[in-house]
Amino acid sequence: MAEHALIVDDEPNMRWVLKEALDGAGYVVHLAANGREALALMGDVAPDVVLLDLKMKEMDGLSTLQRIRERFPDVVVIMLTAYGTVATAVQAMQLGAADFLRKPFDVEEVLFKLQRALERRRLHHELHALRAREHQMRATTTCIGTHPRWRTALDQATTPRQGSGDLWLWGPDGSGRATLARASHAASARCRAPLVEIDLRSVPAAAQSTLLVGDQGYEGAWQQAGHGSLLLRNGASLQPDAWAQLAALLAARPTNTPQPCVLITAHQPAAEALQGGPPFAEIAVPALHEHGDDIALFVHAWLPGQKLAPQVLQRLQRYTWPANVAELRGVLER
Repeated sequence: MAEHALIVDDEPNMRWVLKEALDGAGYVVHLAANGREALALMGDVAPDVVLLDLKMKEMDGLSTLQRIRERFPDVVVIMLTAYGTVATAVQAMQLGAADFLRKPFDVEEVLFKLQRALERRRLHHELHALRAREHQMRATTTCIGTHPRWRTALDQATTPRQGSGDLWLWGPDGSGRATLARASHAASARCRAPLVEIDLRSVPAAAQSTLLVGDQGYEGAWQQAGHGSLLLRNGASLQPDAWAQLAALLAARPTNTPQPCVLITAHQPAAEALQGGPPFAEIAVPALHEHGDDIALFVHAWLPGQKLAPQVLQRLQRYTWPANVAELRGVLER
């Protein structure tokens, strides 16, 4: 399949020269005379690479680059610059440009840099895919259990759903709420993006808002998650002002721009913890004593090559495990 290239330059002659070169190399070429036109066009044509002039009227190359990085983070951008603006081109690369071409340039140099930048992107995607598969395998191996109640919770967490994908996972401490949240991220289309995890019990009340949504000069967890997932453990510790800010972000979340999915773990259902705010899909996570038959599977997974006497296994299965799976793992490791 031919790759799409967008040429953004306010000089008609430059657009024509580059179009002729890229047409001859098999690219599907699109043209824009300025940054605003390019941004409007990108939502329709989804280019693989953008050749972006640094000096343009209306909106310069740096401003256009920043908008592209915000809205289309996966697009390769190569800057076009005159000799006297190389320092600015380096600044553009710090903002996320893949490379720069210095005017005047020859066709071979253009094609070489395009191929090299696109190849780096392909390798980057392959690496992310491998890491995502590894992450999903790890998440799946920690989601041990065959009991119907546990399987129901796991299926709910890992089945793709319509809408935002925000989840409220509730149940007792140590029951596997965070494990299911991580499995949800790993099984979703967001698996290549970051999973940012915060235990709210460890965050001072006064610092929660800044940590979550950022402040002047500080990037919060919401921004760090990008179009991935934000996992907030122990949601009952979320302070009212921090929740109000987070709820406002959730409610105003645009549909045409990648935004984080929010996963919250808590002791109680959302209706008991929240007063209004955006809805969450809820998953009830059972306590370990409610699926005690799965203990044999935990033993097999966490003590490989070892076999417990039947009476020992029966005693483990009869115990109530007030701290749930976390307590069981600690006992088995000791």
